[in-house]
Amino acid sequence: MGQNVSSLCHSCMTKPREDELLLISNDPPENVKKDEIVNGFNLAHVNEKLEEAEKEYLEMIREGLDGGNCIVEIDKPDVKVSGKETEKGYVVKYQFCMPFTPDEFFNLVDFPAKKAKWDSSVKLSEEVMKTDNFSAVHTIYKGAFPISARDVLLVCRKFKDGKNWCDLSTSVESENYPVDKDVVRMQIFAGGYYLEPMEKDENGNITKVTSVSHINVGLPPAMSKAVRKFATSQIPKFGKNLIKAIEKEKEETQNKDNSQHP
Repeated sequence: MGQNVSSLCHSCMTKPREDELLLISNDPPENVKKDEIVNGFNLAHVNEKLEEAEKEYLEMIREGLDGGNCIVEIDKPDVKVSGKETEKGYVVKYQFCMPFTPDEFFNLVDFPAKKAKWDSSVKLSEEVMKTDNFSAVHTIYKGAFPISARDVLLVCRKFKDGKNWCDLSTSVESENYPVDKDVVRMQIFAGGYYLEPMEKDENGNITKVTSVSHINVGLPPAMSKAVRKFATSQIPKFGKNLIKAIEKEKEETQNKDNSQHP
């Protein structure tokens, strides 16, 4: 949702065409040894998890917001949100347009240490490992009575799909980052952003953003449903904060560049 959500366009809520989703192969490196452990991560297992998650992620993108039995719960000119319960947790999808390029988007989102700038629920987020094929990020979320603090340990891979960008994440475990007894670890089975460049609309938007996530927040089914409903209701506000943060990050980068090259 952009510098403000009202600037986003209703035409951006269209379902992506299946023929637009011609995935470019991003095969794991052939030199990854079986059971090779780096920083507590089993690299072969990580690549298997990413391959599995990529299939579900692209399936959710292909379905569109109202596909896969998802129910559209927010349908506004500037943002559309849908979701459903699953046997493992729940799915949330949302879509909006923004007046920024994918590079400007990732200049903020790619850096875990900046996450608290646009997500006030974040206590700490840090990149704990990086390879040529993926990065690993550990994020701790603040608790709020009666919900305990949560964390998530993700491996992330970014790749191109034609002119579009895919930013994939899935949960993984590491011997070096065990579950804290005072924190509930969430599981993201598959999730991420899908960014599509578009012709500038009347509001100045130039990129369509779709986010999908299949998640288990570690709560009983009845409470998990209530949390999903609440999370869905907060997405427009969350989106506003994200786009304001991108705009601020862009301004700070430009000011820094100008000061270095007067």
